[in-house]
Amino acid sequence: DNNATDNKEQFDLSTKDTEILDGQVNVTIAYYESQGDADLGTNGITTPYTNTSSPQLIIAVLTNTITNCSSSVSFNLVVNPLPLVINPTPLAVCDDAVPDGLTEIDLSLKDLEVTDNNPSYAVSYYETLADAESNTDALPTFYTNTSNGQIIFVRVEDSTTGCYDTTSLE
Repeated sequence: DNNATDNKEQFDLSTKDTEILDGQVNVTIAYYESQGDADLGTNGITTPYTNTSSPQLIIAVLTNTITNCSSSVSFNLVVNPLPLVINPTPLAVCDDAVPDGLTEIDLSLKDLEVTDNNPSYAVSYYETLADAESNTDALPTFYTNTSNGQIIFVRVEDSTTGCYDTTSLE
C-alpha cells in the first residue's frame, strides 16, 4: 500500500492473463467486480484497476472466440501494508586511531530501532536512496563511512509480504 492507510492500489489485471489462460488459445478474458456483473456481461472493469477493498474478489470470464462458450474463475486482489519504519536517531561512534572522521561502523546496531523490534522485518543499508529502493548494492554490516556526518539509506522489508519502506540514517 503506497498510501499506507487506505488499502487501495492500482492493479494491472492483465498480469494474470497468462496464468488464467493456462495455454488456451482463441480465448478472451473480461474482468468484473461481481459474479452478477460477470453473468450479465455488464460493468466490466479495465486495467489499470484500483481496488475498492482488500481483499477484493475479482471475477475473470473466459470466452472461447470460436464456440462463444464461457466460464469464470475468481481471484483476490490483496493490498499489503508497508512495514512500520521508525526514523532512527543518528548513529554516533568514536573515530578509529587515525583522526579523519572515518571508521568502521556496525550498521546492525540500528536494526532493532528502525523495525521497532519486529522479527519479520529484514533491514539493509545503502549509500543512495535509488539503491535502497531497487535493493541493489547493499552495504556490508561493518561499513566504513566515506565522510563525517554521512547520510545512508535504510530499507526495511516485511519478509512475509515483500513490501518495503525506506528511511535515512545519519
